[in-house]
Amino acid sequence: MEAKEQEKYMNDRHKKIITAEAKLINKQSNEMNALKKKLEANLNERLKLRETEHNKLLKRYQNVKSEIEKQ
Repeated sequence: MEAKEQEKYMNDRHKKIITAEAKLINKQSNEMNALKKKLEANLNERLKLRETEHNKLLKRYQNVKSEIEKQ
């Protein structure tokens, strides 16, 4: 009788551990996806900002160039 109880306890324990491990893996996966999304959004924002700055500098250069050519 005691061996059966021990076996049942071990099986239940094993199931709990597997369930907890699966939950942890799922949670970590969700966190990783959220971080990837955040990084991608930050990268896109930086690229947009960089493009805006580039366009400003380019326009400024063209204005200065045209002013020099007028002289």
